[in-house]
Amino acid sequence: MSIQNYKRYTDDQTGTDYVAFLNSRKKDLGVPDDVTFVESNLAINNAFAEDMFVSYVKGIEEALKGDLKVLIYNGQNDFSTNTAGVVTYLQNLQWPYSRDWR
Repeated sequence: MSIQNYKRYTDDQTGTDYVAFLNSRKKDLGVPDDVTFVESNLAINNAFAEDMFVSYVKGIEEALKGDLKVLIYNGQNDFSTNTAGVVTYLQNLQWPYSRDWR
């Protein structure tokens, strides 16, 4: 099973549309033209391996208190970062506009 899409029974990551969508919307997202979104990058995944199970709640709450725009993005079919988990995580964040967001 693919950890990025529990509906797939292999790690074949071809045929997904979100990478093409992100690459087509780079200007809207403020992403430089020389940046290209890709499906998955094992080198980057390995570089962040130590951070995967570290809580960043306080940092995200601080970012939400400031003038930063924050985008929380996850795939609805993602096995390891599933939608229900992300929604629960977001509902438990403490920041000035949390009631308005909910």
